[in-house]
Amino acid sequence: MVGFTAAAVLLFIGSFKFELFDVVPLALEAIINAVDDGIVVIDPGGRILFVNDRLLGRLGRSEEDLYARPLSALSPELAERLEEVRQGEPMDVSVPGSVSTYQVKTTPILDSEGSLTSELLTLRDVTEEREYSERLRMANVKLSLLASVTRHDILNQLTVVSGYGELLARGRTQASTCQEYGRRIASAGISIERQLRFARDYQDLGREPPRWQTAWEVVSKGKELGLGSELRVNTDLDGIELLADPLLYRVFSILLDNTARHGVHATEVNIGYEKRDGRISIVYQDNGAGVALEDKERIFDLGHGKGGGLGLHLAREILEVSGMHIHENGGPGGGARFEITVPPDRWRQR
Repeated sequence: MVGFTAAAVLLFIGSFKFELFDVVPLALEAIINAVDDGIVVIDPGGRILFVNDRLLGRLGRSEEDLYARPLSALSPELAERLEEVRQGEPMDVSVPGSVSTYQVKTTPILDSEGSLTSELLTLRDVTEEREYSERLRMANVKLSLLASVTRHDILNQLTVVSGYGELLARGRTQASTCQEYGRRIASAGISIERQLRFARDYQDLGREPPRWQTAWEVVSKGKELGLGSELRVNTDLDGIELLADPLLYRVFSILLDNTARHGVHATEVNIGYEKRDGRISIVYQDNGAGVALEDKERIFDLGHGKGGGLGLHLAREILEVSGMHIHENGGPGGGARFEITVPPDRWRQR
């Protein structure tokens, strides 16, 4: 708010106490052209008297385009909502010719007798603040959803552990049944561990800056950490490097896990790339049962599927943070085929 306050107070005091508009107009113009905020002065009838150079430059307009014209020539939205702004609450508006969002405040300029001579509008560029606020809001929504799903799934698994543990504690169970109960308890424990690992990775996402990573090394690390160690993985990534979040390897561990869990008799995975219009697509193809048509988009939703949709949702989030996108486009019965689209500035080949 410094820009708002400084510009408004300077012009108000100067015009009211020292008749700055009359005494040192050149000095005043130099000052208001130097401030970072956009400044507009309108007469009591709403016609534009002055627009500072900073705002003109941002809009690609000239003073001649706007002088003596109604405020709507600068911003129809601002002209329409000016009375609301005058009530004292800062308001966000858009200005044609600029992709920025501006917060507007007004300051009346009075003569020595208290009569209104003109009105000062200060427009502060709040685009980055609003984008940051929106990202923060979305992050909170996602974290809230994550906490809800994780809590629900862990409680379900703890119910399994508690139930089978209680049956075992009674001590009247046959050995074969005890083994089955033990396997189910162990499976529940693995599921809880997976949930907590997912929450940790989600929390760490985006904390570190992106870095260049050799694609085949990323795939190799993903295989080491995933459940797909029994799968035959063929890579043809030919010196491809990707600029991505350090968690990129988790994308491939998740895809391999997905094939191992749901790929029904899948034994092999091929990972290669295709170049298109300066971009590349990293293509992951297995020889499993494939993905049903109605699930091709839903598999990336948090909470979808037998495993709660955690893995593929996290894979998509890691890629989105890195400016990449993933979708599944395998044919019926032809195995799962995941395609990761990488923009031109996010890959290179050595």
